[in-house]
Amino acid sequence: MPKTQIVSPKIRQPSGHFSQATMIEARGRLVFISGMTARRADGSIAGIGDIEAQTRQVCENVKSAVEQAGGTMDDICRVDVYVRHGALRSDSQSTS
Repeated sequence: MPKTQIVSPKIRQPSGHFSQATMIEARGRLVFISGMTARRADGSIAGIGDIEAQTRQVCENVKSAVEQAGGTMDDICRVDVYVRHGALRSDSQSTS
């Protein structure tokens, strides 16, 4: 399912390598994935204190979900990222 980047001359061109929209043909199935975190399959948190390791784990988790649905990473058309600001902690630590 090829993706087409949409750019309109009626809209200000974005900075960097971005397009204003992405279009795909809606044949087949759509899979919506949410709530991915840096948890490994065993439930442990990858890379506590290491944002790069946590990002890699999240990407691997997304990849696993997409592949389980029969797709590849190239089939992904949108990713929203929310980064929690503050000290990282494990589940064994409590907040006061």
